[in-house]
Amino acid sequence: MPEMATRPVWRIVTAPSRGAELAGMIVATTEAEKLETEVLYDWAGGLVWVMLAPSDEAGAALVRRAVGACGDRPCSFVRPPPPRRRRRVFPQEPGLASLTRRVKHGFDPNGVLNLGSDVAGV
Repeated sequence: MPEMATRPVWRIVTAPSRGAELAGMIVATTEAEKLETEVLYDWAGGLVWVMLAPSDEAGAALVRRAVGACGDRPCSFVRPPPPRRRRRVFPQEPGLASLTRRVKHGFDPNGVLNLGSDVAGV
C-alpha cells in the first residue's frame, strides 16, 4: 500500500476566515518536530483536510489543541482503509490481460483505485 494510506487524515470544519490560521498552527508544530504534514482547503477555507505523520494517537492532541485555540468544535478523523483482498473472478486471455494492466497502470500508476478488481491480475 502507498505510504499515504498509513497516515492519519483529519477533516476539520471551521469558519472560512479561520481555516488558514488553524492549519498554520498545526503545520508550525509539525515543522518544529520535523514531521511531514499536508493540508488541503475546501469550502473557501471552511473545510480543512490535514494529513499527518503516523503516530500512536494519530495527532489527536495536536489537532484538538489547534481547533480549541480557534474556538471551533472537535473534528472528525478519517482512518486509513483496511487493506482489501484482491479477488480473481474474471480471467482474461493473456493479450487482453496485458492491455488491461497497461491501461489501468496509465490511469492509476500507484495502484490505489479499484483495489477489489474483478479482473484477474489487475
